[in-house]
This record gives sequence, C-alpha cells and structure tokens, in this order.
Amino acid sequence: MTSAALQRYAAAVTRSRLPKLMAAMGKKWISTWGLAMVALGTAVFLGTRALPTTGHAPGRGPMPRDPSDASAGPAFMPHGELTDEQSVGRYTVRTYRSMAEGDGSFQVLEAGRRIYGQDGWCFGIGDYFGPDTGADTDLVGRDLTGNGKLNLVMEEWTGGAHCDFIAYVLEIGDGCRLVAQIDGRHSTPVFRDLDNDSIPEVLVNDWTFAYWPTCFATSPAPRVVLRWSGREYQVAADLMWSPAPADGEFAARAALVCDSPHWGKRYSRNGIPMDLFSYALDLMYAGHEDLGWRFIETAWPERFPRDTELLDEFRRHLASSEYWPAVREYAERRRRAAP
Repeated sequence: MTSAALQRYAAAVTRSRLPKLMAAMGKKWISTWGLAMVALGTAVFLGTRALPTTGHAPGRGPMPRDPSDASAGPAFMPHGELTDEQSVGRYTVRTYRSMAEGDGSFQVLEAGRRIYGQDGWCFGIGDYFGPDTGADTDLVGRDLTGNGKLNLVMEEWTGGAHCDFIAYVLEIGDGCRLVAQIDGRHSTPVFRDLDNDSIPEVLVNDWTFAYWPTCFATSPAPRVVLRWSGREYQVAADLMWSPAPADGEFAARAALVCDSPHWGKRYSRNGIPMDLFSYALDLMYAGHEDLGWRFIETAWPERFPRDTELLDEFRRHLASSEYWPAVREYAERRRRAAP
C-alpha cells in the first residue's frame, strides 16, 4: 500500500468505519480524538474479549464451530439489545449488542423461526464496517457464489483497535449455512465485481507485514483479490496482475524514495520511507517480483549500506504469506507462456 493509499485508507477509517463502530456500540456522537481514544481503550481493556485466533485461513470455507455458537437449536439465544434488522422474502436477519456484557450476536429467521445464530463481538449486516470505496453494498438476498442460491454477508468487528474485521458469507434457502469466512484482519473485506460476471470478488489486504519494519502505521499491506471457486475463496492472481510501469515512472518513484528527507543523516529503520517496501510489494503482487527487488535496490540511498538483516526479514515475511505462493505461481506461468 503506497503512502497515498494509506492516507486514503486512514481517511476512510476516520470518516466511515469508526463512526459505524461507535454507532454499533451505542454512541451518538464523538470527536475524532475521542474515536482514537475509544479505539485504543477498546484494544487495551476489551481486547481479550475478541474472538480467539483459530488458524483458519481467510476464505477457506466454513470454520468448524461449537453447535451452541451457530445452530438453529435451543442452545443459541441472541444476546443483547436489537441493533439492526433487514428482511428479504421470508428471511430476516437481526443483530444484537450487549453494552453491559460487551459482546453481541446475530440470528437469521425464516418465517419467524430461527434457523441460524452466532455469538461474537459486534456484528453488522452487509457492508456495514467497510469504508465508502465504491464497494458492492448489495450483499443481502443475492447470489454471490453463482450457484443460483441466495446469500447473506455478515460483518464482525472483534473488538481490537483496528482489527479484526471478518466477513461471513451465509447461504439461505433450505435453511441457512455458513459457506465462507474471510478474515480481513486490519481492514474490512470489500466485495466488488472486478470481472463483470455478476459474482463479486473480495478485496483484502495481505497483513503479513503488520508492525514491520517498525510500527503499524508504516506497515506495507498489498492488495489481494479473492474469487469464489465453487468451494472456497481463492487468490485471483490474474485479476491482480497489471502491466509493468514505464521506465520513466519506475525511475521517478525510485528517485522520490531515495531522495526522501525521512532517511535522515544517519541510517535507522525508523527513517525508511514507507513507500520503499509498499511500492516494491505492489509491483510484486502485480506479477513483477523482479521489479520489486530492483526497486528496493534502486531506491536505497548509496550513502547507507544495505541492511541485509532487514532484507532477510523481508524475504522471510514474504515467504510466510498465505497469498504470495499463488501470486508467484501465476506470474511464473505467465512468464513461461509469453512468446
């Protein structure tokens, strides 16, 4: 994510997501400073109430759950006060929030009878927590997987200062079942039809580099596109590919980073301009790994020796990404097929 992209993302969070979070928590008005303080306080004081990490990969189909957490049986009861409700045909979805207990739930009803329920932290219907970025907001009572059945998207914020944001894709008709869970981590999964086939893809960020090389604010987070495969959401590297930048554009971006005053007079990780790795990863995830490495080399000031330890960390982070292998494989296939 480039610095400009991060600025747009931060503005969207301030403008759109946090007010929605506060509204979901029952706040009527709060200043921008107050939003930041509430987010920080939530992370410190309530962060332990967030859903536990399960190791379930984003978009890999439904995560196994305890029947008491998601079932049509008597074990589930909605928790808290009713916060929102939407209906499509004979189906109704309702969200609940308990200010006293600090958690929430949602349930799906068919003709007034509960057929699905789930506990968690704070839920929204459809594209509730997402920033206003032109996303597809028609996510209730629409076929999102191409099998002719209706779907419903629920979003959850798990209580951290800026994480986690999870999208649940449910299928309704002959009951209700969870077909996919997409963990956007520090950003909301965005549904958008990129290939004009009427089935929206899902845009997420790869947060493998979160809090690297220094703090969260400078973390590179390249965009990833996921496509429904019939069983799960998989990396759509073909929709992420883009032509390589022209030589002049590449040189100008490298010079901008190299000449940045952020480097300072003495080398420090804290002085590395965020575009050094953000733009390099943008190139790599667009199918040009060689250009990404060349950008780091070209944009690094000659007055500073290469930080080999830092670059080794970068390689290890990249290798640990769950998305990168598919991106790299597609780029290699494309290279081999080129005349």
